[in-house]
Amino acid sequence: MKKQEIDWKKILKIVGIIALIIIGIIIIWHVIIWLISLVEYLFGLVVTGIEWIIGFFIFALIFKMFFGGKSTSSSAHVKKPFFMPDANDNVKDAKYQVHDARDDVADSRDYVGHLNKNERDRRRW
Repeated sequence: MKKQEIDWKKILKIVGIIALIIIGIIIIWHVIIWLISLVEYLFGLVVTGIEWIIGFFIFALIFKMFFGGKSTSSSAHVKKPFFMPDANDNVKDAKYQVHDARDDVADSRDYVGHLNKNERDRRRW
C-alpha cells in the first residue's frame, strides 16, 4: 500500500473558495442593509418634506386668521386681528338701536303748507 499524499493545493483552493463565498455573502448582506437604510432615509426625507409643506400651509392659515386682511392693496379698510376692537363692528345693528337726536328737531318745512307736500318731502332721508 502506498501512503497517500495530501494535496495541499486542492485543500487551500477549497478553503479559499469557501472564504470568498463567506466574504461575498457578508458584502452582499451589508449592501442590502445599506440599500434598505438608503430607502428608509429617502422615505424619511419625503415624509419630512410633506410635513414641512403641510406645516407651512397651517402656519399661513393661522397667520392669515390672526393678522390677515384683504390681499389687495387698493382696499381702504385693513382688517385687524380678531382680538383688537374695530370701529366698524356691528355698525348696521347699532344704527337701528341708537336714537338719532335729529329726529326730534323740528323741520321748518313742517310748518309751511304746500299743495304737493307729502311724506317723502318731509323726511330727511
